[in-house]
Amino acid sequence: MFYIGLLFYPFFMNLKDISIGNIFGTLSFIGNGFSPYWINSLVPGGWSITVEMTFYLFVPLLFRLIKDLKKSVLFLGASFIICMEIKVVLSRIHVINDPFTWKIYLYSWFPNQFPIFALGIILFFLI
Repeated sequence: MFYIGLLFYPFFMNLKDISIGNIFGTLSFIGNGFSPYWINSLVPGGWSITVEMTFYLFVPLLFRLIKDLKKSVLFLGASFIICMEIKVVLSRIHVINDPFTWKIYLYSWFPNQFPIFALGIILFFLI
């Protein structure tokens, strides 16, 4: 569905907002997850797919490291602390001139969403 959206949503956009880099970045799940300007640029909600795809890159490592409920709870705590620290530091640094776009990006990018996946790992061990 994401790729179908990528085919159709650009027809409803201003063509000057679309670039080859933006298209390649969205197709590869790199640009729309790691660029504040591209995070929702071609497919609304595309950031979520990129966050999920990034998480899948870490799954083999997580399967090797997290073997029980105790480790999954520790992982949640660590991911939450790291997430908050990164967010505090980056919210003070204005990397781009648009504060609204920067705020949306800091909410939507992978490190901020990582604790949600940690909660899912805990639920796996509880169920």
